[in-house]
Amino acid sequence: MAGGTFIMVPRFEERAVLKAVSEHRATMIDGVPTVYYYLLAHPDFEKIRTSPASRDAGPAVRQLPAAKSLEFSERTGCPVHEVWGMTELAGPASANPAIGPNKRGTIGMGLSRQPDACGRHRRPIEGPRSWGAGRVVMFEGPMVMDGSYGNEKATRETIEANGWLHSGDIATVDEDGYFTIVDRKKDMILTAGFNVYPAELERVICMHPAVALAAVRSVPDEAKGELAKAYVILKAGQGLNEVELVQHCRQHLAAYKVLGPSSSSMTSRRHRPAKSCAGAFGILMMALARSVNG
Repeated sequence: MAGGTFIMVPRFEERAVLKAVSEHRATMIDGVPTVYYYLLAHPDFEKIRTSPASRDAGPAVRQLPAAKSLEFSERTGCPVHEVWGMTELAGPASANPAIGPNKRGTIGMGLSRQPDACGRHRRPIEGPRSWGAGRVVMFEGPMVMDGSYGNEKATRETIEANGWLHSGDIATVDEDGYFTIVDRKKDMILTAGFNVYPAELERVICMHPAVALAAVRSVPDEAKGELAKAYVILKAGQGLNEVELVQHCRQHLAAYKVLGPSSSSMTSRRHRPAKSCAGAFGILMMALARSVNG
């Protein structure tokens, strides 16, 4: 048994969090990935003082790109253990183990909090090739919610008659049972018959050392149906143009996934975090779309 002090910050603000970590010599910090993006991009981040016993940082809800996880660890000396969960599953459903391989860019392995709790990884009913190489992540067990209150249609769409819950996430799983979220099923972009996942593009763009934040959305295209468009915020004092970004993407993506030079918009302007950091990517994307496209 161990005890500790829980430090609460009423509303996320980078300076307040950095100050709290330094003053209290925090040993653990939890936050959604957007929190880590903002902290890493803050000019005072290098001044952060962690405890010699600092051991953990744990993003949840949306997968943190491996490049950002590595950057956080290199700059703080603290490991990042990703945890993934849903309200419909009463909290955490998978995690990288505290003892054992910690694979960056994955959400770890499914948690079995009850003897009959388990997860499975299967292709959706639409067909074996409907969602590319990824498969729908599903869970079953006592932690699954009873249903959506007052909405039987939503319950039937989410939970099968045998109790398996559709997470709505598309993922791959490796030989060790570690899951990697590809993207939300509903966010997939269909470009000339090819499946493009915004989250994959965002992770690659954020690998560039000049990028602080990135969000990708679909835009209509007469010839290809849909195209991916990226909105990028650069770190303070960094320079990057569209051509350089495309060259970076070509090194890590299949040709049909690479953005054209006209399909990215960049700004170095600071944007404040949203009240709900889990929704900050969407708000950031819309804010940039309005500012760039008018």
